[in-house]
Amino acid sequence: MNAAECGIFICPNETLIWYTNYMKKYWFLPKRFGVFAGYHPVTWQGWVITILFLGLFMGIFFVVDSRSHSGSDTLINFALPGVVVLLVFDIITLRTGEYPSWWKRRWGSEKDKTPNH
Repeated sequence: MNAAECGIFICPNETLIWYTNYMKKYWFLPKRFGVFAGYHPVTWQGWVITILFLGLFMGIFFVVDSRSHSGSDTLINFALPGVVVLLVFDIITLRTGEYPSWWKRRWGSEKDKTPNH
């Protein structure tokens, strides 16, 4: 029985094969913005994740803002939850997105190295 026939719940030992075959279509692609880089959604799954996290981010901000007495109080109380939401979103984009080719060159991938003369 191959991974396409059994699925995740019936053949758990072949879950990695199923996940790899399923994720051949990336949800996010990398894009450079000058010296910065980020991911942008390219499939409906990527757009759903982006909209959900944007809603969660804004919802947390509005809850914190409604309980705060000043702008600095809002910023201080929003910093940690905001960073956690952005880190989770970043991890999801890295796991479901294409690995940027410029990072491979930057960190010294063996096939991208050229001899120095």
